[in-house]
Parts: sequence; structure tokens; C-alpha cells
Amino acid sequence: MESILNVDDYGPGRYARTRILQQAGFLVLEAATGMEAIEIAHAQSPGLILLDVNLPDINGFEVCRIMRQTPRGAGATIVHISASNTLPHHQVTGLEGGADGYLVEPVEPAVLIATVKALLRAREAEEALRRSNKELEQFSYRVAHDLTEPLRTIITHTQLMDAARRVQPLPDTSESMRFVVEAARRM
Repeated sequence: MESILNVDDYGPGRYARTRILQQAGFLVLEAATGMEAIEIAHAQSPGLILLDVNLPDINGFEVCRIMRQTPRGAGATIVHISASNTLPHHQVTGLEGGADGYLVEPVEPAVLIATVKALLRAREAEEALRRSNKELEQFSYRVAHDLTEPLRTIITHTQLMDAARRVQPLPDTSESMRFVVEAARRM
């Protein structure tokens, strides 16, 4: 079950949003201040943070900026939510400041749930891509390593044949040639 941190200083609004999210099957953590949100996010690593812009201690834009500077907060999905900062420049400030989304209240419960699910799907896809890239890097390393070994064999035995050719005009190079051919086939 994915956890969501619901940050809002307005208790009734936080309560209502929490109940909506819980009914949709999410585990919900709550915070009423920016500092409390930062502490909970660092301790619990929620999958998504719904972050009110107007908080009593630190505004949500600053909370987002602070979270993005930490290893755990850098990967969190953060959605600003506000009933008073509803102008386009507020939304731009939030999104350019590191938020992944910006909702204007009142938000219909169905829209809230759909938005949360869509952002969590995007986060999951991004994590799957990171894992896939890491696996691809490991595979590339193994392939490069497996190709390097036969190349070294080819180079070494070619050098041996070249040195032998210089010492003896008609050297017996059949064994070295066999090694070269085997290594080339292995590649």
C-alpha cells in the first residue's frame, strides 16, 4: 500500500482529504506545518506528498525546495495544493520549484484520486526505467568483459606468431592459430 503525506494547516480540510485518500486504499500520514512535513517525509519516505502552499511556519514552495535538496526528498512525488494561491504564476512558481503537480481547491474527490494514481503510476514507471537502465549497464559491462578476454587471447597469440616468424622462417604456428580461431569464434 502506497503511503501519502497530507500536509495542510487547516484541520477540517486535512481531515476530509485524508478520509478520501484512505477510502481509496492509501495509507495517509498527516502534517500541519512545513517542518513537521519535512521530518515525516525524511522518516517515512511517503510515495507522494500533497503539500499545501500556505503553511504557518514555512510556505509550501520552500518546503518543496528543502525536500528536493535531500536524497530522500529528491525522488518524492510532490503535489502542491492551494485554495488561495490559484493564479497561474503561483502554479508556475510551484512547478518550477520542483513540484510534480499543482491542484487548486476545491478539488473533486474523483479528480484528487485520479491525479494521485496517475502521478504514482508515472513514478513507478520512472523507477522501472531506472532499474532497467541499471540492468542494461550491468549487462553491457558483462558483455564488454566477455569480449575483452578473447581479444586478449587473439592479440597475445598473434604477437607470439609474429615473434616466432621473425626468429624462424617457417615456424610451427598451428597451435597459436588454433587459439586465435577459437577465440574469434567465442567472440
